[in-house]
Amino acid sequence: MIAITRRLFTQDRIYRTLHQLTSVSVCNSHTYCVEQLGERAILEVTGTDASSFLQGLITNDIRHLDDGSKSMFTMFLNSKGCVLYDSIIHKVLDKFYVECDVSGAASLEKHLKMFKVRRKVDVKVADSLRVWSVFDPKLLHELNLKDVGSKVGKDITQETVVPCQGVNDDQGLELDNELANDLTNNCLTMSNDPRLLSLGLRVIASTDVNVTDIIKDYNNYFPHH
Repeated sequence: MIAITRRLFTQDRIYRTLHQLTSVSVCNSHTYCVEQLGERAILEVTGTDASSFLQGLITNDIRHLDDGSKSMFTMFLNSKGCVLYDSIIHKVLDKFYVECDVSGAASLEKHLKMFKVRRKVDVKVADSLRVWSVFDPKLLHELNLKDVGSKVGKDITQETVVPCQGVNDDQGLELDNELANDLTNNCLTMSNDPRLLSLGLRVIASTDVNVTDIIKDYNNYFPHH
């Protein structure tokens, strides 16, 4: 049941993400495109028990992040095993950053705090962080949005859209070294979207960092790279 629900949640989320990104036509002639995902929010989960705490509430295995994966797709369940929220969890050092719909951030925060009990965990909405997507417009242009549903359904069946451990660094969007260094130095974390390679990179940065300016400077300097 969870596997079927995961497929439905993921297909709908990927379809909406692709629709949003492909609608940014201003990027179509550039090397890389960027979009701030204003409908996404970040919850910060810290503390010595953070890993085991999250492990008991999600459908994926948090140990993938402990073993080196930068991000992974998962869903949060209630006490009856019903799906409440879908999420991408990122890890930076010993902190976990739970990416979710901005409309559900407050309720997810409340849900997590309800299960804290006496665990050494702190949960809070990180208002100082923003989520961005950096992607190759050519990859999205090659996708026929009308066929996304069937493509996603096929890929999920083959377990290539939702790999449990996330996507390896050498499998996703290839960035020029200079651009990769600029993003790494200015942003909190950057990783391949764990759901579909064509969605590019997921970037989390503080509100005072404009990822659009970083990409724009690179595109202007290397317009035909």
